[in-house]
Amino acid sequence: MAAKPKPTPGPPRALSIAMVRIGTQQLRVGRQAGSGRGVPLLAFNGIGGNIELVEPLARSMPRRELITFDVPGVGHSPLPRRPYRLSDLARLAAGVLQSYGHRRCDVLGVSWGGAAAQQFARSEGEQCRRLILCATAPGCVMVPARPGVLLKMATPKRLMSREYALRVSGEIYGGDFRRDPALAAAVFRHIRWQSWQGYYLQLAAAAGWTSIHWLHHLPQPNAGHGRC
Repeated sequence: MAAKPKPTPGPPRALSIAMVRIGTQQLRVGRQAGSGRGVPLLAFNGIGGNIELVEPLARSMPRRELITFDVPGVGHSPLPRRPYRLSDLARLAAGVLQSYGHRRCDVLGVSWGGAAAQQFARSEGEQCRRLILCATAPGCVMVPARPGVLLKMATPKRLMSREYALRVSGEIYGGDFRRDPALAAAVFRHIRWQSWQGYYLQLAAAAGWTSIHWLHHLPQPNAGHGRC
């Protein structure tokens, strides 16, 4: 019998993983130590996004300290005892930052995580040096997406089914995802699905939220913006 080929090892893990308790909530936290110089980058994922989705970013800048976490009910962070709002998430993020001995950070937010990042910059302003927002919006007061796209975003099916993710990624994410289905496949390899409850708690956390009336007053420089 022919020997089975050995699986090709993946790239080395950039983030070390730990469970951190902030108040009554356990959070699964990922951290890249970097060079130990400068302020860390605190990253907020998009809805349903887990730590592993930040690994490629961390590997692209190995000297930068990066901290991220699975929000309650997502990835491997347990469900919270009760529903939360973005302001609650900002406090949890501040606790994570402090647990690693940091008083300040630069903050990156992608999509849903961009709303969380905006709220962190407002609620925990003394801890936020710079704000980087990617593919996000000021909440419920914004130009809406097409109804068909919103319906696809309202379900976590794209995080549960690879085939579905490949089919709808171009319409949801736009840009290069329309031309290159391999991008969606590469992203899906990092997904660690947990539960419907966690996904809908994230939707509820941002329901009715908007930064439109205070975003322009934030003192932090917006260090960048982008589209996926």
